[in-house]
Amino acid sequence: MPKDRFPHDRRKGSDRRSHLDRAYFLNGGIERRSGWERRTLGEMISLTFYHGHTTFAAALLIIFLCIADSYLTIDLVSRGGRELNPIMAYYLNQSPLLFFIVKYLMTCTATVMILSITSNYIWGIRIRTLCLVSFFIVSALVVQWNLFLIHSAAH
Repeated sequence: MPKDRFPHDRRKGSDRRSHLDRAYFLNGGIERRSGWERRTLGEMISLTFYHGHTTFAAALLIIFLCIADSYLTIDLVSRGGRELNPIMAYYLNQSPLLFFIVKYLMTCTATVMILSITSNYIWGIRIRTLCLVSFFIVSALVVQWNLFLIHSAAH
């Protein structure tokens, strides 16, 4: 572009759009779309790994509730109760530590999978939010039920 065509242009150096840059290679050589086009299922599912403070706090609360549930379940079983989930009962019969590790890893894996979903909606609600809230509510109810059972056994 001739310099005298735009005399007040203060840009220096070459035009960044005149050569391939890092973003082109990070996108796998695929240029971004400029308008609406039909998308395939693979393009509709997008992943993210950056979250806000609220989402991070929700994930930590779910993991904390998992740890509390594990501890309370082991306590209830030591008092004569039993684990109703047959898969987790198997691990609890093997070792309380193995039970805790499996439960913790399963919860962390599920949480990471939920956190990786983004920009997808169902009933006007972001799927990630719906899953995190549901997971949190179910975990909180299980911990509350364990506390109720411990309180009932004490009296």
